[in-house]
Amino acid sequence: MERFAPACRAHVTAGEAAEIDADPLWTDEGQVLWCLQRHAEAQDLVAAAQIAAQLGCQVPRVISVLERLEADGEVASHPEGRRRMWGTSEQVRRLDEAGRKAEADRAAFERRTADRNTALRGVGDRLEGVFAGRGIGVTSLTRMVGYEPAQVGPDPLIITVDDPEAAEWLLNRVSAASREPQEPTQLQWSEHWERLHELLDALRWAGWSMDEDEPWGEFDPDIGPILATRMRRTCMAIEVEYRPEQGELLLQSFDGFGDEESSELFSMLDDDEVIDLAGDIDQQQRAVTERAGEWGLLDATRIALSDNAVVSLPDFMMGKYAEWIFAVAAVERDVTAEQVITDLTTSDELVTFMTAVAGMLASDVLPDCVPDAVALGIAAWCWRNDTAVEAWHLADDVLMARVNIAVTAAIRPHIDPIEGIDWDGIRVVLTDSTWTLPDGRVIAELFGYGWSQVQETVGSRLDAWQEIDAQILGGEATMRFLTIGGSTEYTRHWWGQGRWQAICTEIVRDAIKAGIDLPSPYDERGQEVLLADLEDPSQLSDDVFAWLIDMPGAAEDGPRGLRMHEATRPRTRVITPIPYR
Repeated sequence: MERFAPACRAHVTAGEAAEIDADPLWTDEGQVLWCLQRHAEAQDLVAAAQIAAQLGCQVPRVISVLERLEADGEVASHPEGRRRMWGTSEQVRRLDEAGRKAEADRAAFERRTADRNTALRGVGDRLEGVFAGRGIGVTSLTRMVGYEPAQVGPDPLIITVDDPEAAEWLLNRVSAASREPQEPTQLQWSEHWERLHELLDALRWAGWSMDEDEPWGEFDPDIGPILATRMRRTCMAIEVEYRPEQGELLLQSFDGFGDEESSELFSMLDDDEVIDLAGDIDQQQRAVTERAGEWGLLDATRIALSDNAVVSLPDFMMGKYAEWIFAVAAVERDVTAEQVITDLTTSDELVTFMTAVAGMLASDVLPDCVPDAVALGIAAWCWRNDTAVEAWHLADDVLMARVNIAVTAAIRPHIDPIEGIDWDGIRVVLTDSTWTLPDGRVIAELFGYGWSQVQETVGSRLDAWQEIDAQILGGEATMRFLTIGGSTEYTRHWWGQGRWQAICTEIVRDAIKAGIDLPSPYDERGQEVLLADLEDPSQLSDDVFAWLIDMPGAAEDGPRGLRMHEATRPRTRVITPIPYR
């Protein structure tokens, strides 16, 4: 800076001295600012060494000036690696703001990219279902390289196909999707209705019937064909809508129309539910079964009356028994309903069942006709209760659970919603001395000396119900009574109910959330494999069974196993009966 300094004040005039004092370039600060402003025009920051070189002075002196100016807010510094770069305050502010914006843009880009990748993975899973069995693969860059990159980046889906026929099929599907939707032909409408019937197999097996007067179909240019129907069971209803082009099945709440018939129907669902139909028909039926089971549609309906109801629950239920049991039995036997009731009162078995089971243990269960619940009812009231099975209780709860599952599985093939109950077939299998568990153990040997008593008492219970079926109620009404018997608090933990898989899913997820280890070998194989194996738990080890029942190692406040988990409590529908006028 010395070479730019003015002459000594002793050798200048007063006017020259005033001019020097008025010009900031004659000060160290002014010369440094002048240098920085020159670089600011080029949007460059400079190091102290660059300023010193331009001004012909020592770097420490420049740094000292820069720090004084920075303290006054006239300049600012910005770190670049291990160096401090300098510029005007406004210049550095703009640079910092641009840096923050760039960082925000980068973070936003990573979030958008991560969200897109997640969405793509979901689409990829659905595509795998659509392409299943067709020789068409679905992968991504990340899956191909086998690891997640450190920096988030686009992970595009990659469809692989090396079979010409599969490629031709894919081309046809893509070409069809790009064309304007066309109204189906009569044959295509028939095929759509046939597929809808197949999709609803699980619901129809659980006692739901399609209303023959209500189905309708229409073509929407944006959606494609829409097929709709209503399903009923006892006094409950569901609206169904099938959109084949969209791959969706909608189960919707029922609103009714205010007529006399609709006033006797109540909605099984509070909200509309959408089932994504990916894959072939088997995969689609499985999706419908899983979701319907989760929502309690495959089990008997439990109800509660709202505060606005004008009748009591016992009176309402007695009306449903009259309509769906006594009247049904009267038609089948070709007698009056009064005669059926009279005959019922002569049966100690039925009087006890009406009082203890229908009147107390399952007083809120509608008299639906659900074959799987019928199997549970027979297992509960012809095998487990009021027989020697309890007197000769097996060694532990795990073994008892295994036998209960075997009993339920043995009964199921002998129940048909049309043909009724094959009591002779059930008696043969449940009293067979060679009958075994899946692991080969003979059930008769598990009861030891008590087996003969088990045979006798179980046989006696089966005979009593067979007589009720043949002489008093008939096939359908008997199945409705036994549906109630298989839907009590006593059986809500048992395998064989429609909600079984949903219950197991809740138990396993709660355990994982609480940090409870899965039982071996699923601690290594994972929860999805465990849940798949729980569909048929008869092959599981004793340790896995014990874990499922009581969750060893859980804290006092949970998570719970099958014995105490809240998921075993079935859903209750709140309804408001309104007398029709």
